Amino acid sequence: MMITIEKLSIQDAASLFQFESRNRAFFEKSVPSRGDAYYQYDHFLRGLQALLDEQAQGISFFGLIKNSQGDILGRMNLVEFDPMTWSWKHQMTFSTFVWASKE
Repeated sequence: MMITIEKLSIQDAASLFQFESRNRAFFEKSVPSRGDAYYQYDHFLRGLQALLDEQAQGISFFGLIKNSQGDILGRMNLVEFDPMTWSWKHQMTFSTFVWASKE
């Protein structure tokens, strides 16, 4: 299987929301719950825009792991880039790889 890591964009909103919702139970086993509001699309979009703003500032990178059909398999987040040292203060503070189920 061929996979790619693509930079998160607003065009991914619907498919990322579906991915996050479908895999909620899995995520909540390894990271604190984001709460029920996160799984309401309008709230999700506001959070996504905040991530995109942070990415545009160059202090974080949010990647989506996709298969050759463009399905989201996982996420990779690099946060708190330090431009003084050209390094990440926290590398992959949240890294998840989930095989997307075709339910």
